Amino acid sequence: MRRRIFIVILAVVGGLLFGATNQARAEPIVALTTQNLLIRFDSTTPGVITGSPSVTGLQAGESLVGIDFRPANGQLYGLGSNSRLYTINLMTGVATFASALSTPLVNATSFGIDFNPVVDRLRVVGSDNRINPAINQNLRIDVDTGMVVVDGRLTPVMVVSPLDPNIGAAAYSNNFAGATSTTLYDIDFFRDRLVIQNPPNDGTLVRVGELSPLMPPMGADVTNEMVAFDISGVSGIAYASLTSPTTNFSALYAINLNTGLATLVGPIGSGVTIRGLAAPIGTPVPEPATMLLLGAGLAGVAAKVRARRKSCPGEES
Repeated sequence: MRRRIFIVILAVVGGLLFGATNQARAEPIVALTTQNLLIRFDSTTPGVITGSPSVTGLQAGESLVGIDFRPANGQLYGLGSNSRLYTINLMTGVATFASALSTPLVNATSFGIDFNPVVDRLRVVGSDNRINPAINQNLRIDVDTGMVVVDGRLTPVMVVSPLDPNIGAAAYSNNFAGATSTTLYDIDFFRDRLVIQNPPNDGTLVRVGELSPLMPPMGADVTNEMVAFDISGVSGIAYASLTSPTTNFSALYAINLNTGLATLVGPIGSGVTIRGLAAPIGTPVPEPATMLLLGAGLAGVAAKVRARRKSCPGEES
């Protein structure tokens, strides 16, 4: 009996460890193309598209400018160019109207949208100072009502040029329901740079590092304005779709949130341009030490059960 209990404990702990390892290796990713296609692929093989329904149900002439999963209910949301929010069926691409923004979007080149998992509000950022300093938005949105709070202008801590900033993507860490803390990261597509927006409501941008620091201090030109970004709530891995300025095709990268360095995973599909990215939401993966403690707890429970059975000689062992 003792041997059987020990084997069960090993199986439980080993299964948790194996599952955590597999979760970090491969995750389902959803991306939005500039052609309003909702494509799905695995994070380890972005070249293999497993689904690509067209998004339908939008207003005439409207397109989506970004997508994200809402941790509070697990649904996929999309933001339309006509300042309307939709829920989207992942399998069919059918968009269902959710709410209209109380403050309309400014026509930025690209937008970053992401749900704050702590307060359940959608953050929308977009700035393109290369074209017009007036294109600078930092919004907080209640997606159920469409009510918009206009927050502070996106402004770098150190302003090097009047052309800064040019923010086209955003992602919150701890991307799961019940999160008690989170950090907002943005990507500046003109500087090819990862920044932290802190405080988010003030719009203050703190430099983390270049996506590809091959030509300091500016870094290499690895993406144009078509950039998308999200952080997995399952593994904590930060994924970004960066679009080559020469080919206009997008590729999937893993982003180091400590340094900003982008590591190529592979091209997305066989030549597409991505404007939105959504990684899975979930609960945090337990640390190995936590799982070992769980195993110890199971062992303790098993020992108590065995002792109880010894005290009852009529029971089977």
